[in-house]
Amino acid sequence: MSKKSERDIRNAYLELRKEYPFEKIKVSELCDLAMEHATNLHANEICIVYNQRMSELVNQLEIRMKEADMELICAEENTYEAVRDFYYRLTDEMQGAEFKPGWEKDVYPTQEFLKESIQKKELYYTMDQSEIQACMIVNHNYNEGYKDVEWSIEASDEEILVIHALGVLPQYSGKGIAKELVQKVIHRAKLQNIKTIRLDVLEGNLPAEKAYTKSGFRYVTTLKMYYEDTGRTNYKVFEYIV
Repeated sequence: MSKKSERDIRNAYLELRKEYPFEKIKVSELCDLAMEHATNLHANEICIVYNQRMSELVNQLEIRMKEADMELICAEENTYEAVRDFYYRLTDEMQGAEFKPGWEKDVYPTQEFLKESIQKKELYYTMDQSEIQACMIVNHNYNEGYKDVEWSIEASDEEILVIHALGVLPQYSGKGIAKELVQKVIHRAKLQNIKTIRLDVLEGNLPAEKAYTKSGFRYVTTLKMYYEDTGRTNYKVFEYIV
């Protein structure tokens, strides 16, 4: 394969990766896009490559992406029960922890919140063989209390990403998984021209505070906000300027 054809394929891969930051790239979509940007000669060569080794090339590109970042999977509707059970298990296992997120089964996150997030393609998870090890929800929605915060940058809702319900099972803690998840969100934000990423942490949840500050988030303020699981209580809010 010529360098020109390989470059066309790699550029098409990066373009698709920008549109689908977390999903697996389909070989057929990659081939079609690469051919759009190629000359007739190279398009013909890409067709030959597609028939011979396009899948192999895509797998190589995917492996390189995974070496730089862990695989983050966008939850599908058929994974709802596994995601729900992950949060049930995490809530149970955190009951005796020194630092708790303040979550309760079916109160936060609610089943409706999980289902809606999955339907909207906003819930992501990582796997360790057959087990979900971490989950999070990423969207443009935020608590009403955010409107009272003096953020360092003005941004419309569509220019903001908010991280919700990021959790890692205790047996996988200390391995940098939460940091990897946050870095994935930062990478997505840069690709999609997001201005800022925001989140809140229950006051006293020191491990979460430490994880976010290590990832480049800046503490903004502490304010009382209402959530179903904690009622009205103090939360620390953080921001990351993209």
